[in-house]
Amino acid sequence: MLKVLIIKLRYIGDTLTLLPVVRAIKENWPDSRVAVMIYKDTEGILAYQKEIDEMILIDREEIKRRGLFKRLQNSLKTCIDVYRKGVDIVIDLTGSDRSGFISWATRARLRIGAPLGNLLERFAYHELIAADPQKDHIIDYQLDSLKRLGLQTREADTNIFIPEEIEKKVREQWASVIDSKPLIIIHPGARGSLRRWREERFAQVADRLIDTHNAHIILIGGPREVDTLDQVGARMARKPDARTTSLPLIEVAALLKQAQLFIGNDTATGHIAAGVGTPHVILFGPTFPHLWAPRGAKGFSIFKSPDCCGCRQITCLKEGNPCMDWISVEEVWKAAMGLL
Repeated sequence: MLKVLIIKLRYIGDTLTLLPVVRAIKENWPDSRVAVMIYKDTEGILAYQKEIDEMILIDREEIKRRGLFKRLQNSLKTCIDVYRKGVDIVIDLTGSDRSGFISWATRARLRIGAPLGNLLERFAYHELIAADPQKDHIIDYQLDSLKRLGLQTREADTNIFIPEEIEKKVREQWASVIDSKPLIIIHPGARGSLRRWREERFAQVADRLIDTHNAHIILIGGPREVDTLDQVGARMARKPDARTTSLPLIEVAALLKQAQLFIGNDTATGHIAAGVGTPHVILFGPTFPHLWAPRGAKGFSIFKSPDCCGCRQITCLKEGNPCMDWISVEEVWKAAMGLL
């Protein structure tokens, strides 16, 4: 049996883009065994996808808490563990020295990776992904790795599978809101502050949806976004029907599947919405939509294309947060109307 390991040590949204690669491998090699190595706490969706045979989780937070010696011990243990798995093919989509070293340690007969631009690259990989990450969408870029294997890929499959029991649970728990139409879910948060549209603007859009369409609004976010949701709710003239920051990712997917529209910043939630077929409006700031826009359902990406786009998204060199502030309430409203 052919054993394939895919490495993607990034954030939740990044890991979701693995699905088309996994499915293309399974389509070409139905009897292969595909494992994915990702960071712990990013597996909430992938753990339920039937094409993935094994999950290898790396605890990033635990590694950060340890001293240098413990980190080296942890890295050595990871390398020994993957070597013992007897992997035949490694596809490293991370583009980091850590993942490159793990790739090398597998001693797989064929190792494909994103260019590192250093000496390690020569030892870690036999083939490099040839696509341009500055020009090609992340999914197309990652699928290019399969060309090094001589595999054919059809249209990327980004659909997210949700077990029937999860869907049933969510329908029962959220019945009072789900049965009210239209249901619109808004995620006003984002991993970095430069990706966040202002809370008062989300509130204005929500109020207009309620006033004109009698819409039912659910605000969602992660455990660290309680304050963000509170601020949006406080600025709304009419309060949201519900808010949650504690749903497991697979239940977020099930809830999004019941909605008629999703509105949010450039985050993993947009990819989840697209993966379950929900129309979506995604607000882009420091990142390019032609590289990161969700695929899988009808949607609009709103992007103002500032000359500094593509920054490292830590601090803004310009006053305020112009790449997000340039997006107006009216633009988001019109995009939403085009999908409802």
